[in-house]
Amino acid sequence: MYPDAGAGQANFRHNPSHLKFCATHAAISINRSREEIFQVAETQGWKALELPRGGFNVIEFWIENRVMIEMLTLDMAKDYLVFERKLPIYYVAATISKSSSTIVRSGYEIVTRLVPGHFSFKHRVFV
Repeated sequence: MYPDAGAGQANFRHNPSHLKFCATHAAISINRSREEIFQVAETQGWKALELPRGGFNVIEFWIENRVMIEMLTLDMAKDYLVFERKLPIYYVAATISKSSSTIVRSGYEIVTRLVPGHFSFKHRVFV
């Protein structure tokens, strides 16, 4: 995962030779204002953008311009909970063989990518 060059949301790409960005991220509700969050990013020289996620907004907060945390103010978290409660939830279970990999997708983004190996997984998938 890497930040957009402009004011767009994070992007995904596979680049085995470059490890600057991290594909793992988290969404965190924080009892701080938008202004406080952006001030921390500015003080540290880190990228931060407020962006829509299709029903709610988040602040993409790029720690050291490498790892993205989706920050949600308390108002954003309320909007997220309203949005999330409207979605149907499906549970997916599968077994992966050593010779395959699987990508589970929602209508919005990759939910998880599994590397080849013998294991089972269970995930909430929003459709």
